[in-house]
Amino acid sequence: MLFVPIAGHVAVKTSTNLIVIMYLMAIGYLGMAMAVAASGNPNATIGVSRALTMMLGYEVPFFTVILGLIIFNGTSSLELISNAQAGSILNWNMIKFPLAFIAAEIALQAMMGEKPFDAMIAPAEIASGPMVELSGKYLGLAFLTHAVAIFVETAIIVNLFMGGASNVFTFVLKQFEIYLITVFIEAVFPRFKIEQAVKFLWTVPMGIAVLQLFLILL
Repeated sequence: MLFVPIAGHVAVKTSTNLIVIMYLMAIGYLGMAMAVAASGNPNATIGVSRALTMMLGYEVPFFTVILGLIIFNGTSSLELISNAQAGSILNWNMIKFPLAFIAAEIALQAMMGEKPFDAMIAPAEIASGPMVELSGKYLGLAFLTHAVAIFVETAIIVNLFMGGASNVFTFVLKQFEIYLITVFIEAVFPRFKIEQAVKFLWTVPMGIAVLQLFLILL
């Protein structure tokens, strides 16, 4: 979160590199995998294996989207990509690259663990998966980590496709709009099986992202 620009403000100004940010975001899932592996609970093990499998599913199309934007802007700095969209809504990457935005939104749904990509939690099937053995402060830390991840993921989308914002209030409002989209989708779609989710992520958003990358390269 320290590397993500929020309305022009960055806690750590040494780097807003997208590759670094995406690399650090994976630590949360890997840390949870290490934490719950010692519990011996089969539900936790199943949940972690699903989470890591899902991560492979959404990371590939999302990185393809990021690659296209990096090539177009000539930089991997999230701050510079955001600043390049200033001036008008017509400058937003959401308008210039709608296919990339659609692919990123689908990947975001999986990144946030919302339906139809919530197989790693699946309360009716595996009793909340990775968090089944957590309680007290450890369960609180798990939920806090998830909350921070949601803030970071929506902030990345706002910077990549909606031009960031000139003030914090507008930035958070844009984040809320992105979050509402995920909530609407979550309310409508049923849960995918894990193999269905990965297959869908590697075909639909991946195909859209590759098409957008091809159009950018032309």
